Amino acid sequence: VVSTQSTGSSGINAEYGSFLLDTLCPDVNLEAAWPEHAAMQYTVERDLVVYNTFRDQPLLWDLLEVALRTRTSNLVAIIRALLTVLITFWTTCRMEKCTDCPREMEFTGRFFNILCDIDWMPSPMTNASHLLPFISPLEVTALLFEVANFFRLFGPHLTKIPISKHQPSVKETMTSIVQNNIENVGEMMFMFCKWGLKEEA
Repeated sequence: VVSTQSTGSSGINAEYGSFLLDTLCPDVNLEAAWPEHAAMQYTVERDLVVYNTFRDQPLLWDLLEVALRTRTSNLVAIIRALLTVLITFWTTCRMEKCTDCPREMEFTGRFFNILCDIDWMPSPMTNASHLLPFISPLEVTALLFEVANFFRLFGPHLTKIPISKHQPSVKETMTSIVQNNIENVGEMMFMFCKWGLKEEA
């Protein structure tokens, strides 16, 4: 059993990262820049293998969470694969609410929370995982695209990115989603007020 507490050494965390990378993305170009969304389709087969492995072996989420504490930029390949498949799923989803797809909603929330833990999430989206039970697949897609754009601009190195960067677009997306679902998420407004999000435009 892998503990997600911070008691493991950085050396062990790095070993977890190497294991994940060698197992899931052995042929990836680690120096490649974050691709435009249109270019992501060319790695879809590998990305599906990565995602399906995480789906079938949930323990890998714990390994990824621990390994990312080393800020190992090589693991961007795995993050990119997971993000690409999540975008593809929610873009094509025809359900009314995310709760109609509980497994994918859980994975998306886990993905968001892992990125928050390593300070590699657009700042106004810090608590975005709390919105998932109340929003639509289209709105989840909008959030995921903001994450992809954020990585493309400021990645692929896992370093803490200043909160002042790339906020306008993210803030607009979050504001729109919160306002569209205010009846359900109004009690959570305190989580987003620090970024200037309001109940009314």
